[in-house]
Amino acid sequence: MVDDHSRLAYSEILPDEKGPTCASFIERAAGYFATHG
Repeated sequence: MVDDHSRLAYSEILPDEKGPTCASFIERAAGYFATHG
């Protein structure tokens, strides 16, 4: 995931692309972006 304004990126290697996995990824990514402004 890349923040369009700052170009800050967050990525993970995950075992699948199922709903719960993606939802957890988005939660972690949102937390990461929140800590970096």
